Amino acid sequence: MQLSPGGSGGANKQTKGFFMSEAVAIFDATSAAGSAAAGFVATIISQLFNSYISAQKQNFELLKMHMEISDASADKAAVRDGNAGRTIRRLIYFGCAFTIIVAPFIFAFFDSIPVEVEERSLCGGWLWGIVPEWTNTVFHKIEGFYLPDSIQHAFISFLIPFYLGRGAAK
Repeated sequence: MQLSPGGSGGANKQTKGFFMSEAVAIFDATSAAGSAAAGFVATIISQLFNSYISAQKQNFELLKMHMEISDASADKAAVRDGNAGRTIRRLIYFGCAFTIIVAPFIFAFFDSIPVEVEERSLCGGWLWGIVPEWTNTVFHKIEGFYLPDSIQHAFISFLIPFYLGRGAAK
């Protein structure tokens, strides 16, 4: 805007108008709202980044502590020689071998050793489930040594291959 030539009063009015219009041009409501929104978003984003960074620091510290505990456990395991585990495995193996191979021959000579064997049978279940089924349990007394099939199956299927696999791995 230009100032009009004239008296000082006219110049002052124009000057006052000049300053007012300049102030209005400097302060625009939309740009102020945009700047406030940009400042708000920037602050929120920086707070989110700061919380993410602090969470990552905590996770890193926890991971570091976990690694130290894991290393300490591995160091303790490296010091152990494994003789106790080897002894327990051998006791289990020889106990099963004694039960399957030796015990039947020893107990066959002693007929005064009573053994009770359980027999279960399912009964009922007639008329499409209207009459429910039930279990009858009967105990039979036998003489000698009773070796169930489950022990033989476990010995042949699990224990011997396990021991052979450990030997092959060494």
